[in-house]
Amino acid sequence: MDLGIRNLLPRFFPDELLQTGYSLEKYGCAEVAWWYEDALQVTHLFAEHNYAILGGDVWTKARGQFVSIGDNWYLNQDELEWERYVLESKMKTLSYIENYHQRNGPEYYYVLVAGGENWKQEIHLR
Repeated sequence: MDLGIRNLLPRFFPDELLQTGYSLEKYGCAEVAWWYEDALQVTHLFAEHNYAILGGDVWTKARGQFVSIGDNWYLNQDELEWERYVLESKMKTLSYIENYHQRNGPEYYYVLVAGGENWKQEIHLR
């Protein structure tokens, strides 16, 4: 397991998902990419732990290197209560990944950007 991945994700992540993730740190991103099936599991895991998925990006590999292709999704919280936001962000993420996979095939990786209820305050503290 890449120890860098462990440091990028919350402690509740199981080893099996840590082992299937791909660190993007060498590409200048403190993020993790997953294949389709694993990205769906990660989506459910975040929601189960009351994390909203703020958005995500689609990556692929070209000549053995990860490349962002510029496709992405996001969901603003706006006036949604936190629990509703978690649910809506989960549904949007699952829908986006499913649709993307069906339209474009299996050669893509998905990066999920998630945050707990106080994610905005945590950003300002850094």
